[in-house]
Amino acid sequence: MLAAFSRRAACAALVVAALSCPVYAAGGSSATITTDDIMNMLTNMGYSPSMNGKSVEVKVNRDGDHYIYFDLSKDSTIIYADISFQTYTEAESKKLDIKGLLVANDSNRAYYSLEEKDGKYSLYLNVNAPSSGANASTLRGMIDSILNTESDTDSLWNIWEDNSSKSGK
Repeated sequence: MLAAFSRRAACAALVVAALSCPVYAAGGSSATITTDDIMNMLTNMGYSPSMNGKSVEVKVNRDGDHYIYFDLSKDSTIIYADISFQTYTEAESKKLDIKGLLVANDSNRAYYSLEEKDGKYSLYLNVNAPSSGANASTLRGMIDSILNTESDTDSLWNIWEDNSSKSGK
């Protein structure tokens, strides 16, 4: 039986860990930020962000196009960023390396979550950071964490490609 991970269940522990991480602790003001601030920072970084509902969406081209979504917690103290990889049928979801994904959660700043809806399973890669003091370096670190973890763990979620020849994954 495939158990679904909560997208934000591990958030508190990850934010505590992130507080000690230099990329998240670097510079910036002590005030929390808004989605407009996130839009402005991403624009100044050379991206063309847009609003997608309540989320800030940005297309990042690194080994292909990736759409990363930024959100703020209800109290605006935490920035969430995530990327949706795939939606799997129940049969396909059984091919996922769940143990490997959980190990990856422990060894990377970014973490995987799986959401079940109507018999379909959507896999996400997430990263969180405190919004207090957030700046462009914070967003760059979040983007890099997601894309590096995606690349490093391809064999765990890409069930359509022969990954048997890939080492270290």
